[in-house]
Amino acid sequence: DTAKLGSNISQDDLLWVRNQVSSTMLPKQEQTNRIYVSRQDTNRHVSNFGEIREILAQHGFEVYQLEDIPVSKQLNLFYTADCIAGPHGAGLINSLFSHKKTTLIELLPNRDKIHPLGHYGHYFRMSELINIDYEYVLSDKQTSPEFYIDPVEFSSVLSNV
Repeated sequence: DTAKLGSNISQDDLLWVRNQVSSTMLPKQEQTNRIYVSRQDTNRHVSNFGEIREILAQHGFEVYQLEDIPVSKQLNLFYTADCIAGPHGAGLINSLFSHKKTTLIELLPNRDKIHPLGHYGHYFRMSELINIDYEYVLSDKQTSPEFYIDPVEFSSVLSNV
């Protein structure tokens, strides 16, 4: 039931934060780029990242480790992205500052075979509230805390955005 997902998130609050930051830190002109938020240095990461990195390159994505980038540059990076992809994690919150033509693709571990948006619904709900497109790719193999993303499915999702 998507009505319950992130029900404690207020659209007004999200838009207020977005507008406050946008007025002072973001560029006035949108650009086009595709970014992948890497979590390879964290516990929850993609086990077959070598394969995924090749697919990302084929689709024009650049890989970023956000912990190495100042916050102001992170916000500009997300604002100028037409597509953002990455594993579920705090780095994706910056998509709050993306423009309305952006697509967010979240890579999700398949946690105990529950519906992923029942547990990981934060970015789905935020995307609805700020009017950006949302897609997800669900892992079919998990070796906690790593998870495997099917390269064919991932490539297919990237081809459609």
